[in-house]
Amino acid sequence: MTCATLRLAGRLSGTTGSNVPTAVYSVSNTSWTEGGINWTNRPASSSTALASVTVTDSALRSYNWNVGAFARNEKAAGRNVIAFALKNTVASYPFTIWNSREASASRPLLLLQGFTARVNFQPASSAIPSGYVADTGVIYGNHGNGFIYGWNANIAANTLDRNNTSDQRIETLIQTQAGGSFTWEIAVPNGKYAVHVVAGDPTATNSVYKFNVEGALVVNGAPTASRKWIDGTTVVTVTDGRLTLTNASGAGNNKLCYIDITAAAF
Repeated sequence: MTCATLRLAGRLSGTTGSNVPTAVYSVSNTSWTEGGINWTNRPASSSTALASVTVTDSALRSYNWNVGAFARNEKAAGRNVIAFALKNTVASYPFTIWNSREASASRPLLLLQGFTARVNFQPASSAIPSGYVADTGVIYGNHGNGFIYGWNANIAANTLDRNNTSDQRIETLIQTQAGGSFTWEIAVPNGKYAVHVVAGDPTATNSVYKFNVEGALVVNGAPTASRKWIDGTTVVTVTDGRLTLTNASGAGNNKLCYIDITAAAF
């Protein structure tokens, strides 16, 4: 998922005050039940707020908290049930009142947007392009940014930043055949994905770019002085929880710039 938004309808209990800050916190214990929970046995919440809003007045309004990073990390860790706690961050009267699922309208919602990952391959010291996360050539693992991805070996030494174009995505790259043939993977929910892969090097054309995604050839071409980057898009089906990119047969001096992955509805 790229975005998770907690949406609740709430208001202040009276008109004698305004602008009460209310934060949402994660709750690791998800075994509680609606009928069994009370103030005494309520599960502990995190010490750090995920997000905060300001409840303005006594009119019922919808309020949104961005809980995307937390939801992605929980999903990546294999947890499919998440819980939250709401707290006013200052003592106040009036207090806040929130609609429950028993409300006739404006019930609580957790809005999820389908999985999307945009990964740029680059040295750890390079600036990360807007909208992307960085892959710096390290071994597959949790990067703490909501995604689990990486290589079958540490190839951080194979990353380069040419520093000679206006687009950071295509001036940074990783050499996927220097010292071996290396495989990259990212954890995704099983399903169909549209995958866009860009290969190239702004300073060299001595390559034949061929990349497979889930065994399907997506990049296939040789660069020239006038076309230094080769890209391709394909739709693949993931059945093992990992989307896999490999060097395809016939590749030579393969260089990977970035990859865009989007859940496909077809």
